[in-house]
Amino acid sequence: MTVEAHYPAPGGDIDPGPAERIDVFLGTPAQAKGAPAWQQAQRYIEKVQARDFAGLPDLFTDDAIIFPPLRRKPVVGRAEIEDFYINTVAKVCPHVIAISIFGEGNECFMELATQFDVEGEPRYVLTTIDHFTIAADGRFSRMIVYVRPS
Repeated sequence: MTVEAHYPAPGGDIDPGPAERIDVFLGTPAQAKGAPAWQQAQRYIEKVQARDFAGLPDLFTDDAIIFPPLRRKPVVGRAEIEDFYINTVAKVCPHVIAISIFGEGNECFMELATQFDVEGEPRYVLTTIDHFTIAADGRFSRMIVYVRPS
């Protein structure tokens, strides 16, 4: 019984025939796309950069939980999430850039750099990692913010 080699790769399968000399796909490879978790994180950072804090709660399920970085009490449910973004985050949020987003399945991690005054100049500082869990409907069901110690 002959077992034919199988070479799966991102985008599709590699043809085992010429595999000793060239990595050629069996068919046209699938183009890379941002996974749903990545896309939702991108929407989140776009709203933060646009200072659309009133729109951020729409990205979360009605029963979502946020574990904020600077206080221990979780933010639970739509009303608390709205209050958190409009009355807390909007008042203190400097300019933020997502420097890395990794999202697969129902998990997503985003590294953020935040603009601060450093020695008299506006500079970007590596500040947080946001960890999101994605619900079945594509919205965030949980967010945990990890702050880099200063």
